[in-house]
Amino acid sequence: MALCATSAWWSSFVRAETPIRVVCIGGALTEIMYELGLEKYLVGVDTSSNFPSMANLLPNVGYARTLSAEGILSMRPTHVVCSANAGPQHVVTILKRNKKIHFSQFDSHHRFEGLLQTIKELAYLFDVSKKGDWLTERLLDEWAPLSAGHGMASGGGKASGVAPKVIFILSHRGSEIVVGGKATEADAMIEYAGGMNVASSLKGYKSFSKEIVIQTNPDIILMTQQSEKYVMAVLKTHYFSSVSAIRNQRFIAIEANQLLGFGPRLPMTVAQLRKAFFV
Repeated sequence: MALCATSAWWSSFVRAETPIRVVCIGGALTEIMYELGLEKYLVGVDTSSNFPSMANLLPNVGYARTLSAEGILSMRPTHVVCSANAGPQHVVTILKRNKKIHFSQFDSHHRFEGLLQTIKELAYLFDVSKKGDWLTERLLDEWAPLSAGHGMASGGGKASGVAPKVIFILSHRGSEIVVGGKATEADAMIEYAGGMNVASSLKGYKSFSKEIVIQTNPDIILMTQQSEKYVMAVLKTHYFSSVSAIRNQRFIAIEANQLLGFGPRLPMTVAQLRKAFFV
C-alpha cells in the first residue's frame, strides 16, 4: 500500500476541521470502512462496493478498472482509497498528483494475511486503530478453525479427504468467458477451501477453452453469481456432457465481491466453499 500521510499531516488536517470526504474504490475496502465505523465519511464508491447493502445508496464512480478522474474529482474527495487493480493508470497518476487529495492504494495479494495488513493500515490512516485491532482479532478467531492442521498460515493445505478438482469460470455479460489460472483470486480461494485448481497450468485469467474443461474433467465448476447465466448457457450443451461436474450437477455460484474480494467475509466464504467442496 502507498500511504502518503504522516502523523503530522493528520494532526493538521484534524485541527483545520476539514470535512473528511472519502471515495472508496474496491468492494473489500468499502466493507472494511463499514466494519471500522467509517461509513460516515464515504461520498462515493465503485460498482464492486455492493456490501453492506447501504453502500448501494452512495454515488457510484463506475467500474474500478475504467475510472474517470473527472467523475471522482467532482465528488470533492479529501481521500481516495482504492484497490491495486484500480485504473486506468493515467487516472491513478492524476489522483496521486493532486495535492488536495490523500491517495492510498491497497493490495491484499490474495492472502488472508494481506487482508489483515489492509485493515491495520486503513485503521491507522483514519485514526481508528483500536477498532482495527478488534476487527483483526475477530477475523483471526474466525480463521483459526479453518487453518488448524491444514497449513493455511503459509498459504497451503487441504481439508480432510481427497481434494476435488475445481475450475473457476468467469463471464462479463457473456461478451468474454475466461478461466482462473495461477496467481488469481479464484486460485487462492480454491486452494484455501482445499480444492485443486485444474487450470493452474495457466497464469492469470485466460480465455475460455472447451478443450481445457474436457481434458481436466473438473469435479466442480465454480463461478460468480453475476456470471452464472452466461457460463451455464455455454456449459449446458452436449459438447460438455462427459465432464464430471456437469454430469453430477456440481456447480457453485457465489456473489463476485464475496468470492473474489478478499474482504472481511473471507473466513465465512472459505468455510462455505469447503463445505460445498466436501459434501
